Amino acid sequence: MARIRGVLAAIVLVLGVGPGRAQDMDISVEATVPITGRKQRLPMSQSVFDAIMGPRVQGIISSCRPSGSQKLFQLTGKAGLRILLAAGEDPRLWTTYLVESCEGRGAPNVMTYPGRQIVIFEGILPIAQDESGMAAILAHEVSHVLAHHPLEKAGAELRKIELSQYAPALMTVASGGNPLNYPTMDALYSSLFAMSVSLPLSRAQELEADFMSLTLLERAGYDPMAAPRALKRASRFVKDPTDKNPLSSYAYDHPSTRERIERLESAIRTRRSFSQLTDKLRKAIQDSGLLPRSR
Repeated sequence: MARIRGVLAAIVLVLGVGPGRAQDMDISVEATVPITGRKQRLPMSQSVFDAIMGPRVQGIISSCRPSGSQKLFQLTGKAGLRILLAAGEDPRLWTTYLVESCEGRGAPNVMTYPGRQIVIFEGILPIAQDESGMAAILAHEVSHVLAHHPLEKAGAELRKIELSQYAPALMTVASGGNPLNYPTMDALYSSLFAMSVSLPLSRAQELEADFMSLTLLERAGYDPMAAPRALKRASRFVKDPTDKNPLSSYAYDHPSTRERIERLESAIRTRRSFSQLTDKLRKAIQDSGLLPRSR
């Protein structure tokens, strides 16, 4: 993921929208998140983003060892097809990589990349457990793609670069007028931007994908409760760093597992429209100033 983030920052520079040039070129596009209806202004079209970033994923995949698990193949095949069809997606446009490990490391993880590419680690099987569990996991990941979340994060990177021209003055004021060397200033600016922009955006996106996944599960004929059940199993395999100190959640790109489970169970229990439950998230993202408002 670090390589992907590095390329995201490079993209906005290559396109000529670095510091001092934000007004020279506007290739942003308007979009609407399916299911939730949240309005977005994205830094570029999804097709352009996929064309630039998609091929670079091969560099990541080349370090992965393919999985030989028949169970993984069967569960992803069945659940994946149903979820993609429920999302209105053409399964032929998606590329799925089933892997045992990448760069020598295995993980209970599933990751989506630009160009409708998805990497599913063998280690996810104990968390998925069965077809409905795998469907819940894939529905969450597909929701990230439907909602243009990676591209939205690229927009945040663009904002970071645009604002960097003001960083020296801001950091000098923050330090009480004492001049700071560049490495210190850059580290402080990056930390402040992450805490105030990047991390809150990422956490909001995770919650939005959670709620969207409920709709996809329902459409595909699965029990929406499969989503919180999968998260409960995940909490037994992956330690949540916020368990000991809830305040530390502000330093992570995912909400606490406990919060996600409670929100999902509440949504299902109250039987409200799942899309309505993202109204607060939609407003939070738009009010945060992370991205330009739709015109």
